[in-house]
Amino acid sequence: MFFSFKDCLDLRSKNFKNVLHIGAHHGEEIEEYYSVGVESVCWIEANPKCMPILIENTKKFDKVKQTYFCHALSDVNDEEIAFNVTNNGQSSSILELGTHLTYCPNIQVIEKIKLKTKRIDSFGEQIQFKNFDFLTIDVQGAELKVLKGFGDIFKNFANIKGIYTEINFEQVYIGAAIVNELDEYLSKFNFKRIKSFKFDAAPWGDAFYYREQND
Repeated sequence: MFFSFKDCLDLRSKNFKNVLHIGAHHGEEIEEYYSVGVESVCWIEANPKCMPILIENTKKFDKVKQTYFCHALSDVNDEEIAFNVTNNGQSSSILELGTHLTYCPNIQVIEKIKLKTKRIDSFGEQIQFKNFDFLTIDVQGAELKVLKGFGDIFKNFANIKGIYTEINFEQVYIGAAIVNELDEYLSKFNFKRIKSFKFDAAPWGDAFYYREQND
């Protein structure tokens, strides 16, 4: 991610305390979450091979309440997919590499893991969405699929105020949503993109969405 969680807090003078983090990888963000006073994090990661490292890296921050789920999130349940594991780890995705290969030819898929997808609203009782006020999405092109898998959660839980997500400006991954599609979809739930970053030399970056109502 290309700007910090703290930057999101500063933009709205908002102390987000409970984070739902989708695309956890190895939990690289835990130190920052801890440093700004986050009280709980729910980590969701698709790659089962990442889970032991994720837990090992984050468990020492024991003042933060943490829960862990291993699911390949999407907009449908039980779709059989090949999860694409790349040689750098962090570019791994449920989607195939698209123009990513042009901009980063050294990053290649080295393994495919058979998984079944899951909508996040299909196991919502385990997550307790009422407890979370911030959502981080780091899923390499599958952002809109993940968001659609929330169903009516954004309508039913107004406590979710902020979303920090990767964005794409072209088909970096095959089937990836472009940033304007995210803008349009999230606007249905009164989220507005208030900060974004794009690399000069590559068509991807990050964005922070926020909704003001009931503040």
